[in-house]
Amino acid sequence: MNSQQGNICTDKGPWSPGLARDLGREHTLCTRHETTELPTACQGQEHYDACFSDLSKLVYTYKKIDQLEAKIQECRQKYGHLPNTEKYIDKIDQDKEKICRAYTQNIMTYNHTTTARGEGFNDRIKGHRDLIPMLAEADLLK
Repeated sequence: MNSQQGNICTDKGPWSPGLARDLGREHTLCTRHETTELPTACQGQEHYDACFSDLSKLVYTYKKIDQLEAKIQECRQKYGHLPNTEKYIDKIDQDKEKICRAYTQNIMTYNHTTTARGEGFNDRIKGHRDLIPMLAEADLLK
């Protein structure tokens, strides 16, 4: 929890949205985890470097929501003809409120990408895959 109102920053562990909700905290996604797919998303693009830069800017650069929305559409038009790029843009668009600067800039995170507790807990869950469906629906007491 690294903001005044409290923030839990994780990867997409199935337990994290419910935990944040039950604690009354913001839930954001780790930008580092969410951008690891950028090289794959840009593969096959005629202008790889420009594509990489433009897609990265969707997460890190735009401070205004309407500007972000316009840039998402622009990236769809420029790069969406390849399935891997289209899939990545869809993912960013779907998770924009939890990853993009336009939405998360007012949540104090001290430049953390994930909380150590979030990552440690998620790592333990991965060792017990049979718990994932139950934890995805669990409340704080469970």
